[in-house]
Amino acid sequence: MEEPEGPRLGRYAIFARIAMGGMAEIFVGRQTGAGGFSRLVVLKRIMPHLAEEPDFVRMFLDEARLASQIDHTNVVRIFDVDSDAGAYFIAMEYIDGLTIGAILRRATKEGRWLPYWVAGEIVAQACDGLHAAHELRGDDGTTLGLVHRDVSPQNLMVSRRGVVKLVDFGIAKAQGSGVKTRTGNVKGKYPYMSPEQVKAEPLDRRTDIFSLGTVFFELVTGTRLFARGGELLVLKAICDDPVPLAHEVNPDVPPEIGTVIARCLQRKREDRFPDAATMGAAVRRALETLGKPTSPATLSEFLEERCAELLEARDGAVREVGQLVTATSSVPKIRGFDDRTPTNAELDAPTVANQASASSPPSTPSGAARKARPATPSEPRLELRSEDDAGPVGRGLVPRRNAGSQKETASTVTPAEAGVQTGSRSRRAWKVALAVLVLAAVAVGAAGYWVFGRSTRPAGPPLVFGAHPDFPAETIREGYAPLVGYLEGRLDRPVEIKVASSYDAIRDDLVAGKVHFANLSPLLFVRTRAAAPGIQPLAMRTQEGARTFEAYIVARDDSGIEDAADLLGRRFCYVDRSSTSGFLFARQYMRAHGIDPDRDLAGLRFSGTHIDVLRDILAGRCDAGATYSDALLSARNLELAASKIRLVAVTGHAPLDVICASPKLPADQARAIKQAFLDFDPQRDLGRKIVSPIFRIDGFEEARPEDFEFLVQAARAEKLIE
Repeated sequence: MEEPEGPRLGRYAIFARIAMGGMAEIFVGRQTGAGGFSRLVVLKRIMPHLAEEPDFVRMFLDEARLASQIDHTNVVRIFDVDSDAGAYFIAMEYIDGLTIGAILRRATKEGRWLPYWVAGEIVAQACDGLHAAHELRGDDGTTLGLVHRDVSPQNLMVSRRGVVKLVDFGIAKAQGSGVKTRTGNVKGKYPYMSPEQVKAEPLDRRTDIFSLGTVFFELVTGTRLFARGGELLVLKAICDDPVPLAHEVNPDVPPEIGTVIARCLQRKREDRFPDAATMGAAVRRALETLGKPTSPATLSEFLEERCAELLEARDGAVREVGQLVTATSSVPKIRGFDDRTPTNAELDAPTVANQASASSPPSTPSGAARKARPATPSEPRLELRSEDDAGPVGRGLVPRRNAGSQKETASTVTPAEAGVQTGSRSRRAWKVALAVLVLAAVAVGAAGYWVFGRSTRPAGPPLVFGAHPDFPAETIREGYAPLVGYLEGRLDRPVEIKVASSYDAIRDDLVAGKVHFANLSPLLFVRTRAAAPGIQPLAMRTQEGARTFEAYIVARDDSGIEDAADLLGRRFCYVDRSSTSGFLFARQYMRAHGIDPDRDLAGLRFSGTHIDVLRDILAGRCDAGATYSDALLSARNLELAASKIRLVAVTGHAPLDVICASPKLPADQARAIKQAFLDFDPQRDLGRKIVSPIFRIDGFEEARPEDFEFLVQAARAEKLIE
């Protein structure tokens, strides 16, 4: 009897989702063929909401086309490009190893950096892969001028055999690329950019040399070279701050290695190595001079000695999900499968390896118990969860009640637990299917109770939940309605939404006690705390696993605005002076590109909401405007012609909104509201992954004021706070 067929993507069986970004989601799966042929593959599929956007589809296919033409040991191989149900995907080589980012995190936890000869071998092999990409030629024999543009610890992997692989050509650029990259849209991870990339100048292969030099510096010193307190400070540091010598930061680094790194990090590109092959040769020559000739075996031995538990945990999780796939199970997630790509905001936080060992591990915040506990050097763990987040799936993943909390947590897979006996497959598959059905029934029941089952609202005076006007008032009320239903049931009080006429109006209402708690934008939170230190941050929302959002400058597609310089003499729309993406980031971006936002624009308009900014742009009242990612995603739902709006620039990343209590709210009520938010799980409490298509909230976490410190500095620079 044949085993039931599980989820598939084209001709590939899907085991689990291992990552998700703004453009694509990543799965691990298996390809099978005649004669027992079988191999693991990684599948990268374009996100469904982008499948109908021609520019994104062309960019995605451009990545596949370029990467598939590079045939080199040190570049990830592309096997296939196909589509399934209208969504394009790439099938690529599964690398049995770890990212450099994961290796660096392990070194940080151990309080030490990598030996310089290990780092040198990593960088030398990376140079070989980069040179192959840079030398890629077209059918006519001419060099395509390919530039990776995103060389970072997250895009370099080391296999068990000690082979370094360059991955992710998602923003690579060739001279003949079919997709035009707008120069105003700075791409890549900020702390690893070159000066010319920051300035949005034309790029060549030497930008990748600068980025790889930044990685080399971090490998041997344990310090992020350009990490600062905010994105604009990072960009300024790359262009202006003095660059220390690696052998002065870490005396264990020989001057021969420090000199190589220093040449990579020259701000004038003509002072760097002319190409990656020359850089790689210089690294190997320095290692030989120091009596430390290396090879892939050097890296293989290092991984076996320092990272064996991480490798085994990952392999065990893959074996586990590979045997759990059934016709009735949904696609599990493996959270922490490998090094996720952090946001630019997360990368801004300085990390010094020799300081990490002295810090104590953070305590798990109340209500966050459903989040996986971070892996430690002595106990690596990977969490498996079902694709619909109804609950964990798999052996050792039965939901358990966390003492003192109403949240259910998933137990996790240790390396020892991950080994699965073949004979138990059918029994485990039956248990998994039953668990999924039971959890789904519980979720549906809970959703029915909170959303439909209450015949009457709770009695008593209502709690007023304030909201700033990022969308029209009725859209906000509809978007928050499921969350309001949950809060009413949890707090046993009616909850009313009050949408303020402006950002500052909700601040005034919160301080005066006219609203009991309110949702504040990041900048509004910073300004409110400055004006009224007594307000209480309760929780910060998360969206589809993310803690930050992107700020944009957008324009009409026919405006001719391609980059920052094109904003000169144009009419510009802001949202509100207390809007992070709709005001602050746009102004700082313009200043960073030599534009005075008060003097060099033809006119200014405050539209009031993000959707009104888009409407004003479409109506011709503004040539360009400031907004954020969710507004563009929601535009189509609100019947706006989103296809007529182009993205000009990503101006920054900011923490998501904060729920704050009025200083006049009694402490016991504030604690109850805080716990209700922290305990919220939309899958369990609403029977869905997110609150609504407008508010893609998937949970709340403890609000950490330190995450907003860079906004405090930026707000002071704009004289928005004292």
